[in-house]
Amino acid sequence: MRVATILALLGIALLSGLAAWAALLVIPACGLDLGPLGRLDHCPPASVSSTELDKEIERQSLFTDRINRLQRQLAMLPDCPLPPPPPEPPPDPDRLDAEKWEESDITLLDGCWSLASDYTLQNVDTGVMVDVDFWEMCFDSHGQGNQELVFSDGVTCSEPVTARFLEDGRLSIEDDGDVDCSDEFYIYRRIMTCHLEAGGEAACRSRQPEGGGGSDVRIVRRTSP
Repeated sequence: MRVATILALLGIALLSGLAAWAALLVIPACGLDLGPLGRLDHCPPASVSSTELDKEIERQSLFTDRINRLQRQLAMLPDCPLPPPPPEPPPDPDRLDAEKWEESDITLLDGCWSLASDYTLQNVDTGVMVDVDFWEMCFDSHGQGNQELVFSDGVTCSEPVTARFLEDGRLSIEDDGDVDCSDEFYIYRRIMTCHLEAGGEAACRSRQPEGGGGSDVRIVRRTSP
């Protein structure tokens, strides 16, 4: 009885070992063998994964080599010179030079200038207000010049004129005498004192010491000499 029991236990152990060995044959680590029905694999063959990884490593190595080569070529290139600064724009010929004005440099008036505003004078005999259609003053580099005026009624006037800077920095423009006009008219001598505005215009107050009149005018527009 005891011998039979021992043989039975040995038989059970042998059958268990055979079953485990058979399971390893049927179910490998990465798949299931279904016999005549085929095989189910859930992981790629080791040879395929290794080949793709080797190709990716090689591709990255080529990119790295190319980057290093381009960096060396870039380091060997000469430094590019900086472009020259753009030239300063020329001064606006229609504007008075603010720097020269600050320095009381009368040469800023060198050339011809005309009105940039309306200008009206009154006939002292008739009281009629007459518009000035044209008024031009042309100066040399010393502030000596001449002026021409044309009124809306056709009367023309001319007279020498002198410009100079005052001690307070204002510009003074004076008729040398009463301004002679056609048709036996004349304009009482005028004295204008001007200050420079931000836009380059000379804003002036014109007064007549003898006639007592006065008006505001603006001078800015340069004309051909």
